[in-house]
Amino acid sequence: ISIGVHLGTIQKNILKLAHEFYHTFGCMFFNQLELDEISALKYLHGDELDIDKPNGIFAVNYLGTPLGGGKIAQGKLKNYYKKELRI
Repeated sequence: ISIGVHLGTIQKNILKLAHEFYHTFGCMFFNQLELDEISALKYLHGDELDIDKPNGIFAVNYLGTPLGGGKIAQGKLKNYYKKELRI
């Protein structure tokens, strides 16, 4: 039983947001990344995507629905989608 949403964990003095947090509050993130259908399927599979956006942490969406999160570094989206949920 939970009365809230898991925020995340601290790893190496950095807060790593939980999938549940992205899924619940992703539509409120300043950094949004909207994917097309093919890219969304690749994201859900766990693949890295080539993205032309500035570096940073993003909420990843498909048709306005938050899927999870990711980090863009050097034109690549590092997938934060949970491994046990990947298709």
